[in-house]
Amino acid sequence: MGEVAGGAAPGPPRSGLVSIIIGAEDEDFENELEALCCLHADMLSSLGPKEAKKAFLDFYHSFLEKTAVLRVPVPPSVAFELDRTRPDLISEDVQRRFIQEVVQSQQAAVSRQLEDFRSKRLMGMTPWEQELSLLEPWIGKDRGNYEARERHVAERLLSHLEETQHTISTDEEKSAAVVTAISLYMRHLGVR
Repeated sequence: MGEVAGGAAPGPPRSGLVSIIIGAEDEDFENELEALCCLHADMLSSLGPKEAKKAFLDFYHSFLEKTAVLRVPVPPSVAFELDRTRPDLISEDVQRRFIQEVVQSQQAAVSRQLEDFRSKRLMGMTPWEQELSLLEPWIGKDRGNYEARERHVAERLLSHLEETQHTISTDEEKSAAVVTAISLYMRHLGVR
């Protein structure tokens, strides 16, 4: 949400690419898995070693595994290593390297998605455009008030998404996986 309105989203600090993704999602989630993958990779980077180890397995099963419902393109070098090694036996350093390589390989797709979102936003064609526009006057004025309003809009968007999850994809399992992944990341940011 933060980039859409021009401010920083509440929650843990995020890396450059990831901070501009927040709020750039639209109704076409099933075709924008790269952005969701990058957000989850960013979430992993903010976790402690023990939590990151468990979260990497979830990340692997969600985005990297050959049978993953939300599978994204995986760099050949990472795919080769993942085929040879059980994900639970991969060291923390190698996990971090894999995540970094996956994110780097997604950057072009994410940049295209963000540019598409910006174009839609300029034309007023984004979902919840009115609510997002109401946030803009608060940018730079009262950070606490802005963050509270931003969180409220995010909670309403998340609730709406959960109610309409069946419309995300014709594949029910994929729709549920997308909503679960978005909800998990939003909870990480502190949105309920």
